Amino acid sequence: MKKCNLPLFTFYFILITLICLILTLGNPHSTSWPLKCPLYQFTGLQCPLCGMQRSIHELFHGNITEAWTLNPGFIIFSSYWIIVLLGMFFPNMQKNNGIVEFCCRDKTILLALLGLVIWGIARNIIY
Repeated sequence: MKKCNLPLFTFYFILITLICLILTLGNPHSTSWPLKCPLYQFTGLQCPLCGMQRSIHELFHGNITEAWTLNPGFIIFSSYWIIVLLGMFFPNMQKNNGIVEFCCRDKTILLALLGLVIWGIARNIIY
């Protein structure tokens, strides 16, 4: 039975906590600090993650509608990737939880990546 790699998990936990704190306290709408998307800067096309930083900021402030408006694909796919990360850091969850086990399968991960690519194409056609 595999165990969680505690030092690696601790590092990622601290890193994610710091990023969340920065995105909560800073306002990406009124400052120039958020990273700019290179694809958007050079081509004018939005990648699947464009608007992610502003969307996270709005989610942390309880503005779900605004977050959805900024990037609905991110809201949908982020919940999936959270489940995958939990399954990677806590391998025992894969055996005890059918949803985590399903999300961590290779074919499911490939389908999620394909969905992300399709979202990246669709958002440029729709908007």
